[in-house]
Amino acid sequence: MERLTERAGATYILPPERLGAAAARLGALETLWERLLERQAAIPGELEALRFAGREKTVQFRELMAEKLTNHTVLDALERAEKYAR
Repeated sequence: MERLTERAGATYILPPERLGAAAARLGALETLWERLLERQAAIPGELEALRFAGREKTVQFRELMAEKLTNHTVLDALERAEKYAR
């Protein structure tokens, strides 16, 4: 990944010629973050439906659990990075 910003002490500098690329990347990041949050909110309902059907040992159930844990890890990393940037 090509870095668009430059670190300047406790803050970042964005050269004017990179403003458009930085806005596009930020928009993509925000969209990713929103989709992860939406997906994370939907997974418990899907897991509950599988539990109700007695399908806790299926590949589908295990894949959903793995997705939930992976999403949690990514969201946690994003939140920590956001706090670090402040």
